[in-house]
Amino acid sequence: MFERIFSLVRTVILSALSFVASDLPHKNLPNQDWLDPKLAARYLVVSNMETVVTGSGSMIGPNLGISAAHVCDPNFPEIGMPGDWMVTAYDVNGSVSFAYPIVLDLDNDVCIFQSFPDSTHWLSLRADTKLAGVVYSYAYPLGVYSKGVALKFTGYFAGINEAENIAIYTMPATHGSSGAGIWVGEGELVGIVSRVTVG
Repeated sequence: MFERIFSLVRTVILSALSFVASDLPHKNLPNQDWLDPKLAARYLVVSNMETVVTGSGSMIGPNLGISAAHVCDPNFPEIGMPGDWMVTAYDVNGSVSFAYPIVLDLDNDVCIFQSFPDSTHWLSLRADTKLAGVVYSYAYPLGVYSKGVALKFTGYFAGINEAENIAIYTMPATHGSSGAGIWVGEGELVGIVSRVTVG
């Protein structure tokens, strides 16, 4: 369906998210029943009542999610006022939650959003992206979303572009894939889709 292209993704900088990660309740849970990448994935519909934009995201805690800053505020990098854009998040089962950005990291194109009601599934954060190897992503390219359908993509870690501070992965992606979590193992988040090559 999609040709294999290089996806350029922003590395999730855990130091920038340490205030979020330090408070996540999964740090001390005895088991990992909450860890399910498919159920943590979100289809995001972002609207300002005139324009509708779609993207992808992932939950990283019961009521915290991550996406690309240009998904949470489509005017990126010229960010508007809080509340200009309303975010509606859908999981694979069709459950709806409402979200709003609480952190926009413009340099790294990262958005942390708060979502209600709480999710029962989310991804954990992984600090070491250089050992990623095979990676996966649940995304909603071109706004393709249907209840019960999960689009899973597989790719490979290609390296780090030190000049731009981005990790490069080979993975199918296009408009709407932005913000999708890139994970390894059972659901350890190593990055998000930020931009793709053209052509």
